[in-house]
Amino acid sequence: MTPTVVFDVISAIGFAIATGAILRTDPNVLGRLPKLFLTICMSLYTLVGLSNIIEHAGITPYLDRYEDYLEIIFIPFFLFFVFSVQNEEESRRRIQAEQETRAINENLELLIAERTAALEASNRELESFCYSVSHDLRAPLRHIDGYSRILLEDLQGRLNEEDRLYLERLRHSTLKMESLIDDLLELSRVTRADLDRQKVDLSLMAREIVTELGKASPARAIEWHIDGGMWAQGDPLLLRVALVNLLGNAWKYTNRTAHAIVEFSSVRENDHQTFFVRDNGAGFSMDYADKLFIPFQRLHREEEFEGTGVGLATVKRIIARHGGRIWAEGSVDHGATFYFTLR
Repeated sequence: MTPTVVFDVISAIGFAIATGAILRTDPNVLGRLPKLFLTICMSLYTLVGLSNIIEHAGITPYLDRYEDYLEIIFIPFFLFFVFSVQNEEESRRRIQAEQETRAINENLELLIAERTAALEASNRELESFCYSVSHDLRAPLRHIDGYSRILLEDLQGRLNEEDRLYLERLRHSTLKMESLIDDLLELSRVTRADLDRQKVDLSLMAREIVTELGKASPARAIEWHIDGGMWAQGDPLLLRVALVNLLGNAWKYTNRTAHAIVEFSSVRENDHQTFFVRDNGAGFSMDYADKLFIPFQRLHREEEFEGTGVGLATVKRIIARHGGRIWAEGSVDHGATFYFTLR
């Protein structure tokens, strides 16, 4: 046996051992495609080694052509290996990215669950507070109003004008405080209430509100213009609260107008519908427009127009909860227009 044959035998045995080792390697460590490629390559080199042994031992010279064939076959397998390694690396990156995304989503879900639990706890505390306000504050207010009324009735004729005026102011203040509590509770309710979105006929709703206003003050003569066919997606109860405040404000601030006109209509621009309530009443200065929707901020004296300054703040929260916005335009003694959108 010549040294060349010995070297060929050692090479063939080495390639065969390498092939066996690759076959036993975990695919997750090496990668399935690289493992397949290395297995094929080592098998080819083992066959080439056997071919060299046969050739160099002088058994037959004709196997040399098969060795050439095997070496030629190696070229496409090498190209396959290059692309397979690249694909395997991309696959690993994709799997890693998916795992990171999954971990982020799990953390996000946990964070959302924690925030939701905290929000629910806060809502329960707020409900408890609202109950305390509505119950614990109303009782003493009723007592103050009741005793004041009793004094006015029992001491009628014995009170001088100044004392009677003091008692009437006391009763008026308790009624105002009770109205303020009602408005605050309404503001809290519209913030916490769940939205029940439906298709709402705003035209019909506005006409019902106008009828109720007319029954409350039958002596008032107002020219109403309410467009028909105004529909919107939203919570009917909350939208009714918003329209009651907007139309009620128009009703209130046209009280001193000789020929009061109130319009409820809409315009469509760029596939978005904008609703508006317009009146020709007292109006307001645009210099103070930023205060309109802030609770307790009033642009008119109470002696002129009664109110608590919470109504428009309630409207703004309702519109915001529907994904829309509200704004106003006006001028003193020339009326005001309130615009709002819904999504």
